[in-house]
Amino acid sequence: MQFNTYIFILLFLPISLIGYWVTAKINKTANKIWLILTSAIFYVYAGWKLALILGASIVVNYIFAIVLSKFRRNLDYSLKLLVKSVIKYLIEKFNATKSL
Repeated sequence: MQFNTYIFILLFLPISLIGYWVTAKINKTANKIWLILTSAIFYVYAGWKLALILGASIVVNYIFAIVLSKFRRNLDYSLKLLVKSVIKYLIEKFNATKSL
């Protein structure tokens, strides 16, 4: 589903917005659940592979959030850990592509 198609503009977007406004009056948790469900529907409609990528991204981000929250008292250590992990990943990717 693309943003400029009739199915998005005339069907998906109005249903999503109406559901958002209705669930906002109920409570914020229902509102968040509605947004997650409509996002999932949007990605699944585009293709199940994109939904898998979205799900994997959510899991990885959640794991990073848990790791960073454990080191919340020592923010410098958390930032160093994140930067080192990213740099290590980029170096490994660069070396892998360089050897091809």
